[in-house]
Formats: sequence, structure tokens, C-alpha cells
Amino acid sequence: MLYLLDTNILIDHLRGISYIAEFLYKAVDNDIELCICDIVVSELVAGMRKSEKDATFALMESFHYIPTTYQVACTAGEIKQKLLQKGQAATLADAMIAAIALEHSATLITNNQKHFKQIPKLRMLVP
Repeated sequence: MLYLLDTNILIDHLRGISYIAEFLYKAVDNDIELCICDIVVSELVAGMRKSEKDATFALMESFHYIPTTYQVACTAGEIKQKLLQKGQAATLADAMIAAIALEHSATLITNNQKHFKQIPKLRMLVP
């Protein structure tokens, strides 16, 4: 099974939140495939301090990378459109992360269920 890491999980790991580190190490020890996507990479790079550059890039490079495809981009647009039609807020970044998880039948690992709970068929796991 494939697991897609949300940005907040990696931020928490970089900040030394112990239960996140334990969760990630156990997953790796159990040969669970942990992945990141371009939105997660962009958000991490945009928010990192100069002093965090080496650790941030080392962490990102330790995970499998899933690129965005044309189909994923279309799915993300549809997700955002449907949520807006229902009067629900959603960022395009969160719609992209959700679309990547859905297109790859991945479970999204996040501490931010609020941003994703309204997306049908999206599997989530909170560490």
C-alpha cells in the first residue's frame, strides 16, 4: 500500500515532534512505501529557513516522489470546483494533494483532517 505524506507531517518531523518521527521510522522498518508530491516539496521549500535547508532536502530525498500528471491536475480542479459549488473552502494545494492520493490509491497521512475530510473516497490516516 502507498502512503502520501502531507506537508504538516514533514514539518512536524523537522521540528522534532517525537511521535511523528516514531511513526515514520516504524513505517520504514515495515517496508511501507512513503511518498511525497510536488505540492509538498514546494510548500516545504517555501517555508524553510536557510539553516534548515540541508535537513529539509535530506528528508525529502528519503521518500519516493510522485509527480503531478495532466490527469491529476484535472482531478484537482474538479475537486476544488465541487467543493466550491457546495460552499466549502479548499485550497488548490490541498486539492492537488488529494488528487494525487486518489489517482494513486494512496492513503494520505495528515494531521489536518479538516482540510481533507470533505473530499469523497480519500483515505486518511492520522499518526
